[in-house]
Amino acid sequence: MKRFAYKILLLFLFVGFVSCKNSYVITIETQKPAEITFPDQIRGVVVVNNAVSQPSDGMVDLKINKKAQDKDQKFDLDTVLQNATVVMAKNIQNENYYEEVYVREKTLRKDNEWLALGEITKETRDSIYEKTGCNIIVSLDRLIFDVQQAVVDTTENYTFASGFVFLYINARATMTCSVYLDGREKHLTSFSIQDSAIFSNTTVSDNSLIYKEIPGYMIQQAASFVGEKAASYFTPTWEIADRMIYSSMNSRMQEADKYFKNHKWDNARLIWMELYEEKDDFKQKGRLAMNIAVSYEMEDQLDVALDWANRAKKYYDQITSGKAKEDQELNKVYILALNKRISNNHILDAQFGIKNN
Repeated sequence: MKRFAYKILLLFLFVGFVSCKNSYVITIETQKPAEITFPDQIRGVVVVNNAVSQPSDGMVDLKINKKAQDKDQKFDLDTVLQNATVVMAKNIQNENYYEEVYVREKTLRKDNEWLALGEITKETRDSIYEKTGCNIIVSLDRLIFDVQQAVVDTTENYTFASGFVFLYINARATMTCSVYLDGREKHLTSFSIQDSAIFSNTTVSDNSLIYKEIPGYMIQQAASFVGEKAASYFTPTWEIADRMIYSSMNSRMQEADKYFKNHKWDNARLIWMELYEEKDDFKQKGRLAMNIAVSYEMEDQLDVALDWANRAKKYYDQITSGKAKEDQELNKVYILALNKRISNNHILDAQFGIKNN
């Protein structure tokens, strides 16, 4: 496992401040832990293809002009399996979390039982560990597709040019993976994930395009999507979040705006705290407390941020007129987000090998 001297838990994305009357929305990225936490001393990961490709006969539920059809549509699903394995490995590697990431795209299986989940033998696992120097194996065990395809002839419909059809394809992929750790007899864990790729548009009335090229591409896309999703089980990832900063026409608030827009959160906070002490109005005090909470979050002081968000809640709860309903909802969502970040940080500490006092 690649260890860092420190972990970056927050990356500012200030792609722009979206102003809405008396508030600004800022966009940030927060780090989300991997779904699986491995023990220490992870040397590297090998992603392997341990699946048998699904027969493409009958895989597509095809309707032409709303009538069910039994049309022979053949797809190279061996290649799709290999590509899905590679996509998963590349996405794991791109996070730079592990020192080594290897991939074996050719299937380990020699049987034809495409629905079966074949366990990798200890002999094969030991051989992989020895050849790569890694001690984690991520195995793609099964990849199943369910494709819905509808073709509507539009030749007689004056809204479309002749020689075109309307084509709808929903390619849904279900991937099942197992994880092995060197020294364990059985797999460490397993999981299944789903995702879909959808095409909905007019296209030229060409049989190869309609029944092979486009559905084949959507199947490939669905496989890539689940491969990307699977990678998040093994590496910390980043997710987008929005935060609200309240403002007003008050000259002091305008001054604070200039500070926070330049990432000078401590300067902005000094002004917000001064105003917080001066104000008596519950809604104003609640909004200032929320600004102070966000400023502490931006400096990664999450416990202090949560304390201020809870102070804001106490003020909002005292407003019974309904005039603070939107503020109360935003405050509720923000408190949940902070609690989630605090919980995630404990997991991230373990995943990055950081010891807490």
